[in-house]
Amino acid sequence: MNATSFQQLIPGQATNFSNLFELSNTSSSVLERLFKLNMQVLKTALAENQVIWETALASKSPQELIALSANTAKASAEKAAIYGRQVQEIFSGAQSEATAAVVSKLERAQRDGQRVADKLSTESTVIIATT
Repeated sequence: MNATSFQQLIPGQATNFSNLFELSNTSSSVLERLFKLNMQVLKTALAENQVIWETALASKSPQELIALSANTAKASAEKAAIYGRQVQEIFSGAQSEATAAVVSKLERAQRDGQRVADKLSTESTVIIATT
């Protein structure tokens, strides 16, 4: 491989690495948001469970325990639905970011391809005209 062809490969590889790092940063951002959400859910669950246990231990009748159990089950279902929506929002945002990045890269590649085609067309016209 001569120096000229090696020098021609560098810009393409630099673009590939740039794309890879951009994707890595986006992925890290998504993981960070999921981690924060999960930590928030964990802290809230621990605090709420402590209150539930204290209430259960302080109950004076089986009816109070049954009511506590029913209320806890209903609240848990609602919280699970909210958590699911929050996770969906995170992934939806990530998908939008990724789609925008891909569209941007494709548009740039299309412009670059058109530029190369125009240059080749111009050069071939010049070669034909000089012969």
